[in-house]
Amino acid sequence: MGIQSTGHVFFDLGFSPAESPTLLIKSPLMHTIKRFIEEKQLSLTEAAKMMAVSKTSLRNTVQGKINQVTLEDLVEILVQAGLNVKVSVTGMKF
Repeated sequence: MGIQSTGHVFFDLGFSPAESPTLLIKSPLMHTIKRFIEEKQLSLTEAAKMMAVSKTSLRNTVQGKINQVTLEDLVEILVQAGLNVKVSVTGMKF
């Protein structure tokens, strides 16, 4: 008998239902930052300077320490990198 998934990876990993939606938003942002740094072949120090963020905060981001960075920090890092961030909301009917 296998483990059944709820379809929500963070909930399945034991995070609360309240935390899971935020983590689902943060995860791809963190991945994008990591890919940006890799593709530009930047050192952590160079990337931190370019993105106007502390080296520690950026290290936490690229190492996937999702609870160590805020959603606001991730958006600011992406904007400082010259990337556009778009947010969409679904499910509401007017």
